Amino acid sequence: MNHIKVTDLKKYVETCTGIVDISSKDKTRPYAHARALYYKLARDYTPESFNTIGKLLGKNHATVMHGINKIFKEALMYEDDIIEYYNKFKVVKDKYLTNEQLRAENEILLIKLKILENKLGL
Repeated sequence: MNHIKVTDLKKYVETCTGIVDISSKDKTRPYAHARALYYKLARDYTPESFNTIGKLLGKNHATVMHGINKIFKEALMYEDDIIEYYNKFKVVKDKYLTNEQLRAENEILLIKLKILENKLGL
C-alpha cells in the first residue's frame, strides 16, 4: 500500500485551491474550506491521528475534527470545487508512489534493460 504523507496532501490542496499557505491564520471562507479539505483527505487517506494532521498547520485535534465534521460539509454546499478536488484525489491516489517505490521500479526496469541488451548482443 502506498503511504501518502500529510505534507504531500497539504501541497496538493494548496495547488488545487491556489492558496499559497493553508496554515495561514486567515479565517476567511476560502482558507477554512481549503483546510477542511486537507483535514478530510488526510483522515481518509493516511493513518495519521487528528493531532498529527493538525500539527502540520499549527492546529489541534479538536480543530481537525470540527473541520471534518462541520466545515468540510459546509464547503461541499458552497463550493463545487471542493468535492471536485476531493474526488480528483481519490482517482490519483492509486497512482501515488513514494520515492522508494520509484527507485525500486527504476531498478527493475534497469535490470530488464540489461537483460534485453544481453539478448541483443549490445
